[in-house]
Amino acid sequence: MEIKHDAFLDGSKALKLVMQAHYELSLCSAEGHVLIRDNYSVIYAEDNGIPVGCIVFYRYLNCCFMTLTYVAETHRMQGIFKSMFAYLNDLCKGIGIIKIEWGCHVSNKNAEAVYRTMGFNPIGYHYSVKVSGKG
Repeated sequence: MEIKHDAFLDGSKALKLVMQAHYELSLCSAEGHVLIRDNYSVIYAEDNGIPVGCIVFYRYLNCCFMTLTYVAETHRMQGIFKSMFAYLNDLCKGIGIIKIEWGCHVSNKNAEAVYRTMGFNPIGYHYSVKVSGKG
């Protein structure tokens, strides 16, 4: 398993996976346009050259906001999200980000369970964690 980062989604190998995740998670507009902007980045996991997981995020001031996390159903429960998040944490640490935030719908019990096993606690309907000093 390999974790990678693309600063731009246009032409990215991970774009297809992001599109799949957006459709699966119903995050597309009625016209089918993906609701992401130019200032977004994606970290993704590949298995034998095929993207199998992604974190879409953007930076604002000293915070990082994850807008989408996704692991292909066939690759869940293998620590892929944890590996991608560790990569994101290290990236954030390197550029001075002090906090990572994201939302999770209360009905997404699987994601909530993963976040709790990683030691994250919900604040209302979103999660927040300080960037760790681990490198």
